Amino acid sequence: MTATIISWFLANVFAFITNKLWVFHSKSTSRFAYWREFLRFMLFRLFALAIDISCMYLLREWIQLGNGLAKVLTQILVGVANYLFSKFLVFRHVS
Repeated sequence: MTATIISWFLANVFAFITNKLWVFHSKSTSRFAYWREFLRFMLFRLFALAIDISCMYLLREWIQLGNGLAKVLTQILVGVANYLFSKFLVFRHVS
């Protein structure tokens, strides 16, 4: 469990940096703005994790799809959700 939590955190720190710099070209004007983006990013990634777990449960237990298909469908949904969260709720450009 500890290794999984650490790897999730480090993967999302890496994702934050790459998304901030190269995907959304966000330039924080202060430390407060930087940390606000970081905390929002992590919060929405936790929300996406909840979506992932919930969809896997729904698709496997209720709809009874196979593991592979359920995971592919769930990852598409989570990937789109992460992009939309980042674009509109985390790295929004405020004038």
